[in-house]
Amino acid sequence: GFFNHYSTTGVEEDKAEVFANMIVEPRHVADKTRKDPVFDNKVHAMKELLSSFCVQMDKQFWERAQISADRSTGP
Repeated sequence: GFFNHYSTTGVEEDKAEVFANMIVEPRHVADKTRKDPVFDNKVHAMKELLSSFCVQMDKQFWERAQISADRSTGP
């Protein structure tokens, strides 16, 4: 249910690591959510929380983030 060891040091660090990786490494996050149902729940909860603060962080936002990350990392 954790992204890395640092995520285990506190709830706030776990949330920060999940968010950072959702933005920077969305493909890795997607792979991890398929393998880890606890992590999948965290990502889903983070997306809901973020959209409650900012309505623009909707499904299309995350799709654009994925496309952008794919372009910046190449094939």
